[in-house]
Parts: sequence; structure tokens; C-alpha cells
Amino acid sequence: MMYKVAFVVDGVSNPFAGTEGQLLHLIEGLQENGISCELVSLQSSTYLERGDVPCPVRILGCGKTAELATWVALWRVGRDLARGGVRVAQTFMIDASVVAPPMFRLSGIRTLVSRRDLGYWYTPAYRAVLRRTSRVAAGYVCNSEAVARGTREAEGVSADRCHVIYNALPVLSGSSPPVPELLSLQESGAMIVGLVANIRPIKRIEDLVDAVALLSCQGLDVHAAIVGSGDPEPLRDRARATGVGERVHFLGGRSDVAACLQHFHVGALCSESEGFSNTLLEYMRAGLPVVCTDAGGNLEAVRHGETGFLYPVGDVEALSQGLEAILLHREKRLRMGALAREEAVERYSTEVMVSAHMDLYGRILNGK
Repeated sequence: MMYKVAFVVDGVSNPFAGTEGQLLHLIEGLQENGISCELVSLQSSTYLERGDVPCPVRILGCGKTAELATWVALWRVGRDLARGGVRVAQTFMIDASVVAPPMFRLSGIRTLVSRRDLGYWYTPAYRAVLRRTSRVAAGYVCNSEAVARGTREAEGVSADRCHVIYNALPVLSGSSPPVPELLSLQESGAMIVGLVANIRPIKRIEDLVDAVALLSCQGLDVHAAIVGSGDPEPLRDRARATGVGERVHFLGGRSDVAACLQHFHVGALCSESEGFSNTLLEYMRAGLPVVCTDAGGNLEAVRHGETGFLYPVGDVEALSQGLEAILLHREKRLRMGALAREEAVERYSTEVMVSAHMDLYGRILNGK
């Protein structure tokens, strides 16, 4: 059954960001399978205006959800989409999930709501509004069981209306050119722990700095490479204060993450909250064992003792022990990395993710 799907977002400014990247990846996969897609954005951005999105785009230029004009604009675009044959839509991001379900329903479009984190943004006002709009949503697409549980509790959604579809990453072909700074470290014999995340408090990158300090005190030649945007100076100061200023490297935000990963011995993630981390999938796809917190969807992505190690949020000693167990045992590291890559390819492939969405759209259209 061929049909058209509309996606509604607050905006798309960075195609490499987690949610935006997954959305664009889904659109590409659906269109390769003959499904026509259209993107509706409440707000404009330089990226959207460049015309790089792989489907037609409507930019509404809306303001806040509290403004009547935003609701009217969504009603009008829903009416136009329905006239063009759209019968199912999916929202990404917060404001779109508030306005689109009720406004699109007026035109007969059934709307799915995406939830992709543990709801750190929930406020009493949002909870109240979302519990009302959830009544008219066709269902919820959650990227982990942890997110599904949080959505059910916060928004009053029944279990049968929450559908778990994990994130996916495409299989990479060919090799990437080396990253000079990391290559020189690698050639020196240093063991490199990589962490890919923007520098924000929720990511707790300071825990990795402290873990490197602990391991260095034990005589290990361990370095940390941080890939992500944000102000690194507070972390630099912390590294200097703990005696590892020369062992913690900040590479900034980059588009060649895959090239960086080929130099790492292990991937780390210290976040205190995660819905389902794309970073973990990138590590696994690169054949890296993982040491990460047991927050949210991390528990579903990493098999403790098989593809990596999980540790309690903020437990720096447990983090350092997990890193040490992998770094000091080459055979274990290679075995864990191979299992991680195998799981990434089989469980988190583009084909699996796109097929699951197509199946769900079909059931929604058939009233199931």
C-alpha cells in the first residue's frame, strides 16, 4: 500500500544532531521504499532555506504555541496536506507534538507523536497540555523502552499506544582518513578513550576527566578525546587541577566523527539522562566496546559484560574500573568490539528501523 507521510517539527538547524539526523535518515529510507514524504517546520533555519532536505518542505514561520496564529497555520496546512493525499503524520520535537495532533485531526490526518528522551523538558504546564492532546494522537513512537515508560507516566498514554522503534545508523563503506592529532597519540602507544557529546552539564564529561586521573595514578598511559561542541575551558581547568591536563584532548564539534572513532580503543558515555543514544550506536558500529552509565536506554543498547560495561551515574571509580578492564585486556576488547558491531548491524540497521515505521503507518491507516 502506497501512501504519503507528513513530518512536523519545531525546526531543523543541524542535520547532524540526534533527533534531526534520525528524522532525515527516516525520510530517506521511506522514499527509497516508495513512500512520499513532506516536511512541515514551524520555524525557519539556514539549513532548511538551503534546500538540502531530501523531500518537499513547508516553512510556516510560526511563533509560540500559545499564539492562536500557530494553531490556525497548522489547521490550514493540515487541510492542504489532506487534499494532497496525506493520511498519516508524525511529529518530532515538543511544540509540534502539542499543536499538530488536534489540528491535523480536523482534516482526517492521523498523527503519531515521537518521544526521544526521558522528558527533562517536562514542566507542569506541558504535562497538563500534553495529557489533553494525547487523547487525539494516533499513537506514540518511542526510541527505547525507557522512553516509553516515561511517556506513559508523564502524558497518561496507555501501553498499547506506545510503540518502541530504536534509532538506526547506516552502514559505513570504506575507510576514513586519519585524524592527525589522534593518529600521533595512537602511534605513541597511548590508550585512547573517546567520548562523543556536546559539552553540557547533563553529559557529565567531568566524570571521564576524573576517571583518566585515577587511571593515570595507577600508571596507565590513558588519554581522553572529547568530540563535541561547547566551552571546554572548565573541563580543561579540571584536567589541569587533577594532573592530566596533557591527557585530555578537546577536538570540538566535527563532521568527521567516524574518522575519530577509528583511533579510539573504547567509547565512553557519562550522561545522567539518555533516551537512546546515537553515540552508543556510532561506537558499536565502529567496533568499539562501550563503558557508559546505566541511564535510560543505555541499559537496552549495551549488554553488560558482553558489548561493554554499565556503571551507576556519577560513580567515577566504577567508570575507571570498566575502562581498565577493557584497556588492559586486548582480546577482551576485540571480542567485545566485534559483538558490538554485529549487534549494531543486525539490530539497529536502517532496514529494521524503516520497516518498523512502515508497518506502524500501515496499522494506523487500517485503524489498528
